[in-house]
Amino acid sequence: TLISKQASEDMVNRNFASLFEEERRELNAPTVGLEFQGRRGQAERRKVVAQYRPSAVLSEGELKVLAIADFLAECRMTGVKAPIVFDDPVTSLDYLRLNEVAERISRLADTHQVIVFTHNIFFASTLLGLRDARKLRYRFYEVRGNETEKGVLQADVGPRQDTPAQIAKRINKTIELVKSADDSV
Repeated sequence: TLISKQASEDMVNRNFASLFEEERRELNAPTVGLEFQGRRGQAERRKVVAQYRPSAVLSEGELKVLAIADFLAECRMTGVKAPIVFDDPVTSLDYLRLNEVAERISRLADTHQVIVFTHNIFFASTLLGLRDARKLRYRFYEVRGNETEKGVLQADVGPRQDTPAQIAKRINKTIELVKSADDSV
């Protein structure tokens, strides 16, 4: 029984390690080693960079992407069928990593119902743009409020999405205004 249990744990650990590595690569997360410490049916694992804890050598954004890779590997390993919920998954991420996370979440939405809460308008626009580009369905809700009403959901709206051409037009207009302004302005 002990040998059977050990073989089962080793197989589960190898399966998780393989799935974690796939997710880590998809998210372009830093390479880390996995150490499996859990026994007696506990899924306890530790990540290391050389001999250090990741929090000692990696940025907050890198740690966040590793956490997302771990979460997605765990979901895949357990065969989650329920909706997958992300609550502001891109806090602390630079815009390159933000795009990588948006692309991964968009692909995940091909096979799962995905719910994303975010305050980051760039991330929301990127996610919606990825879905639009592939002509895939999604639903966007904006939470609005004012002095008297808080948390009002408004469906079927979208964030303002500026194209580079629109931004360039506004910048050029501002430059022209500056050129025509008198010296005191």
